[in-house]
Amino acid sequence: MPTGEIFETIMGKSPASFQTIEEINAFIEHKLGKKLKIKLLYEDISSCRGSILPLKSYDPEKEIDKALKNSRRNIQII
Repeated sequence: MPTGEIFETIMGKSPASFQTIEEINAFIEHKLGKKLKIKLLYEDISSCRGSILPLKSYDPEKEIDKALKNSRRNIQII
């Protein structure tokens, strides 16, 4: 079941009917009768930079050279 359908089943209203996350939060708070709390599930989920995705380091010059080599292979001389 898609997330939107789960929300609609539980809350009785489609999430598509809201314009912002703040409207959704206010609706949920009104339904629950209390303020929502942000709770950390895992302390190490984000890095010091705030990203939860691992960073990939690469050499831009090497990437450009690789792209140029690949483009030369695709050139056909008629």
